[in-house]
Amino acid sequence: MLRWRWKTCISPPDFLLPLAWYRKGITSSRLGRYKEAIHCFERVLDIDPKYENAYYHLALAYDKLGLIETAIDYYDKALNIKPKHEDAWIDKGIALASLERYEEAIQCYEKAIQIDPRYEEGWYYKAIALDDLGNHEEAIKCYDKALEINPKRKEVWFDKAIALEALGNHEEAIKHYDNALDLDPKYKDAWYHKAQALKTLRKYKNALNCYEKLLELSSVQTQYIPRYINHKELAAIKAFSEKHQHEDKVGGMIREAPYHIMIVPNSVAYTAEVICDICASEHKDPKKYRKNVTDYDSW
Repeated sequence: MLRWRWKTCISPPDFLLPLAWYRKGITSSRLGRYKEAIHCFERVLDIDPKYENAYYHLALAYDKLGLIETAIDYYDKALNIKPKHEDAWIDKGIALASLERYEEAIQCYEKAIQIDPRYEEGWYYKAIALDDLGNHEEAIKCYDKALEINPKRKEVWFDKAIALEALGNHEEAIKHYDNALDLDPKYKDAWYHKAQALKTLRKYKNALNCYEKLLELSSVQTQYIPRYINHKELAAIKAFSEKHQHEDKVGGMIREAPYHIMIVPNSVAYTAEVICDICASEHKDPKKYRKNVTDYDSW
């Protein structure tokens, strides 16, 4: 290997300049400084217009900035130089899918699969695009291909379960949520969607167990609380839930717990209406399980 004695060189040799700019661009990207990264990759291309990876990483940087059409142009430039760049095909497909150009995205994923039939990402993202098109049967076949290659990826089990639910196969979907949870027992999305599937099958006690597990994993997170609920109202909801037979605590997860809330403004104050989803599902008249109040202290 050629070793340069940097102490005897005022500046690096010319053939190392594009590499230096390229590595600076990669580092800037990893720090989230995408505009700086773009400048670096452009300097690479000023020196060497056929530096394929510079086009690819330019595309990634523009993608991160939300300039999707520009990113696609640079993915194409990278692919013109290196047509067998699997990652470029995948990332171009993802960019197209973000613009809801799913058929074109699928063509990109298929290109990646042609290059490497065991390329897990190609099968996985093709499945997602097929799901987006409503072609759940074909999507499931692609999820299966991805799982044959790598059965240890929780997202694939989860997304296959979502596709199965879209076809009304809730029992099978629950098994796949369980597969995802075997890989990651703290996978909140899987606990939530498993609970929803169990509710659909009217297995309310099992659903409640999943909600409780979700609450154990979650601290009070304001992003799950509707913005129009203030702290006083939230405290009242928690007090109400502590008295209710189906729940020991809400923990702030208003949307994902077996309750949902509606706040209705009136001329005097706000009427808070808390509904237990479990009760509403078990009885023909869910209105009897609603609590209308304006005096929150009465809760």
